[in-house]
Amino acid sequence: MSDKDRKIGLWIDHRKAVLVTLDDGGVAIETLKSDVEPRVRTTGGSRSRTVYHAQEVVSESQRDRRVQQQIRRYFDSVLDHLHGASAIFVMGPGEARGEFAQLLGSSTRYRDIPTQVAAADKLSDRQIAAKVKEYFGIATRPD
Repeated sequence: MSDKDRKIGLWIDHRKAVLVTLDDGGVAIETLKSDVEPRVRTTGGSRSRTVYHAQEVVSESQRDRRVQQQIRRYFDSVLDHLHGASAIFVMGPGEARGEFAQLLGSSTRYRDIPTQVAAADKLSDRQIAAKVKEYFGIATRPD
């Protein structure tokens, strides 16, 4: 592979991203953890102990906005690690894969880079690396 042939495979969910970079130096695996708070369903507010105070309501929409901001910062961090990619393969379970692919497609920096998106369940780092190598047509040696 030449210097311009840096292929990156990515397994992503809202908790972590595993990046597999294939280039002249071989294979590099990097894990990025997110700071996105877990989604906890709230059941409402709590009553004040005094008779004349209004009920304190937990703002679910405010919490959702905060979580969306955390996801965006996390995705931006992952995007920064894709710099110099000649091709990108995105996989993962759930919504994060699609959300990230949409962000990738709307980014002027990455929109012209060939990108493929596929569903994938939870995998070990070695399984992720093997899937990335398989996608990019790189033979894996048996262990």
